[in-house]
Amino acid sequence: MEKDKKVRNLLQKDIDPTYRVDFEELALDAGFTITDDGRILFEDIADLPPTQLLHIMAKTVVIIEYIDSRRSLVIALAKQQNIEADAREAKVKLEYQKERKFERGSKSDADLVAKQDKELVQLRKKIASYEAFAQYLKNLIDVFTMSHYMAKVALNSAKSRYSMEGSGGLSGNFGE
Repeated sequence: MEKDKKVRNLLQKDIDPTYRVDFEELALDAGFTITDDGRILFEDIADLPPTQLLHIMAKTVVIIEYIDSRRSLVIALAKQQNIEADAREAKVKLEYQKERKFERGSKSDADLVAKQDKELVQLRKKIASYEAFAQYLKNLIDVFTMSHYMAKVALNSAKSRYSMEGSGGLSGNFGE
């Protein structure tokens, strides 16, 4: 679990706490069992009672919407930072070219100067952090979507077993 926690913490390190999500807290809140390595124990889903499966299905929808709203905000922040970075880059290049009085070759030199601008480098790092975090959030959405459908399958299976047992048909203890 420590390795997964380190990766999650690293991804969220440069992200404003407003946009962070705690995977384990969300998974536990939905009613899942978490393994020692920080993953949802999907094998347990089939053994859960229908009421808990319904709880998981409802909670996962809420969690997916919650994460998606955070993801949308992070993507918007990345786009905003990208606009700021592009403006900063244009400003640095223009200032350099003005200093050189638009000499021949100063444009390629301006590109090099812009790439070395500390403020621009920091903005690009921040953008990369936002983009990586948005991808992480998308992956979390995928995990909770899969969890939702696994709970739905388990609930349908439980309904099928119940209807077979209740109709006097098969006992539900297949293979025994």
